Amino acid sequence: NEEVSALAARPDGTLVAGGEFTQANGQPAIGAVRLNATTGATASGWGLQFENRLGGGGPVNVRALDVQGNWLYAGGLFTHVRGGSSNAVYAKMAARLSVATGEPDTTWNPELSGSVVALDASADGARVYAAGYFATAKGTAVRQATALSAVNAAPVSPLWNPTPSATPKYQQAVREVGDRVWLGGSEHSLFSYDRATFARLSGNITKQGGDFQAIGTAQGKVYASCHCNEWNYSNAFTWSNIGTNWTQADKIGFVGAWDAATGRVDRQDSAAALASTRRAASSPYGRCSGWFC
Repeated sequence: NEEVSALAARPDGTLVAGGEFTQANGQPAIGAVRLNATTGATASGWGLQFENRLGGGGPVNVRALDVQGNWLYAGGLFTHVRGGSSNAVYAKMAARLSVATGEPDTTWNPELSGSVVALDASADGARVYAAGYFATAKGTAVRQATALSAVNAAPVSPLWNPTPSATPKYQQAVREVGDRVWLGGSEHSLFSYDRATFARLSGNITKQGGDFQAIGTAQGKVYASCHCNEWNYSNAFTWSNIGTNWTQADKIGFVGAWDAATGRVDRQDSAAALASTRRAASSPYGRCSGWFC
């Protein structure tokens, strides 16, 4: 009955949907629901339910989901979760649940001070990266992005405290790809960091348009999308004044491609994405305008 913000496929073929809804298939489903991926029917057995007890209770939004190993990680705007046969478990803005039963892990609570927009569990199962509107994790100051231990949900050492491009500082996309962690958000920034030291390795600023909102990867490439339809400036790190040390300007049309190992713009893939976006925009079935496409 309301929007879906995230999807995650489980190993058994069912699908978990997260969002702002309170019903699915006409039945109560607050923030998340497990579905039959073929029919869309609600799958039985989990009883998954999120709660927001801040300020006496408020809307719930599960914005991010990721399956890694035996766990389903969830992030968004909530303080408690219940699933399987459990009572409500305190898990502020991020939680992990058994991928088999939906039972929340009572030992894993990052206690983030603000909502999560994106999260990514590392391929080795050791970390969970989160991005959003928070400023602390378990009482430790962080800058709207953090790398959490998969053991106890505390920020890992060395502490990742990325320098934002401007204020406001919210971040909206995060992804570990190989030896780099990619982070995108406001204002108009897409940066990559060394996984071991968290030293910043590359920077991108889109001068006009808007924030980076999604990051994906395939075949050695990183793909990122944004409210941007002008130019991407490589090795720029501040907005709106990008300075004079940037090294390259490339046309971008809402989505671009980067080499995952070097951080450099992949001009061929970016041009193909731009052409595809233009075709979709001109189609009577995919027309878009303004900020949203």
